[in-house]
Amino acid sequence: MKTTDKFIYSIILIMGVIGIIFISYFILFFTMNLLNTTEFLKLIINMNIYQYFHQLLNNMSYMVIVAFILIIPYLIISIILGIIFSIKYVKYKGKKKKQIIKTIILGILTVYIIIKGISIMPLTSKYEIKVGTNVNNVSNLSIKSILKERLEGNPYVYKIEITRGFPDDYNVRIYYQDVIKKVQYTWLSDSYQYFIEKNAKDVTNILTIKSILTITLGNMLYIYFIVHVLKEFKRITM
Repeated sequence: MKTTDKFIYSIILIMGVIGIIFISYFILFFTMNLLNTTEFLKLIINMNIYQYFHQLLNNMSYMVIVAFILIIPYLIISIILGIIFSIKYVKYKGKKKKQIIKTIILGILTVYIIIKGISIMPLTSKYEIKVGTNVNNVSNLSIKSILKERLEGNPYVYKIEITRGFPDDYNVRIYYQDVIKKVQYTWLSDSYQYFIEKNAKDVTNILTIKSILTITLGNMLYIYFIVHVLKEFKRITM
C-alpha cells in the first residue's frame, strides 16, 4: 500500500470511529431524556442522585449542539473520501462487481436507517388518535366536530397526529383518504389541552424507544459498513 493510500486508510478509520462516537452519543442522550420522563426517574430521585443526573443531561444538551455543527464538515470529508474510494474501485482491475453492489447497498441502508431513526424521534410531546372510519361515523362527538371543521365531505380518516408546538399550540396532521391517501395539516390552540389529554394517546415515549432502537440498529450497520470499507480499500490498493 502506497503512503498516500495508507494516509487515506487512516482517515477513513478515524472518520469511522468519529461517526460511531457521534451516533452512540445521540443514542445515550436520547436514552437519558427518555429516562428523565419515565418511572426510572422516581428511582433516581429516591437515590438522591437526580441533581447529578440532571446536570449531566444539561451538559450533554450543549454537546449535542456542537455535534450538529460538526456534522457539516464530517459530511464534506466523508463525501470526498467516498469519491476517492469510488475512483480507486474504477481503476481496480480485479474482482469488484459484487463488492461494489454490496458497498452501495450497505451505505444506502445504513444512512436510511439512521435518518429514519432520527426522524421518528419526537422533539416535543406527541399524541395520536386512532379513528379508522368515515367522518360521519365517528362516535366521539368532540373528535367528529374537529374533523368536520378541518375536512370537506365525508372521507375515511385513518388517524390524527398531534404534536406540541411552540409556545403553547398544537400542530395537527389528519391522515385520511379521499380517492387517494392525503394528509391535512392544521393546528389546535392550547385551549384544546383537556380534549387532547382525554381523547388522545401519548405516544412520545413509544416513539422515543422506536427511535433509539432504530438508530442503534443503524449504528451497528455503520460499524459493519466501516469494517467492510476498510477491508475493501486495503484489498484494492495492495
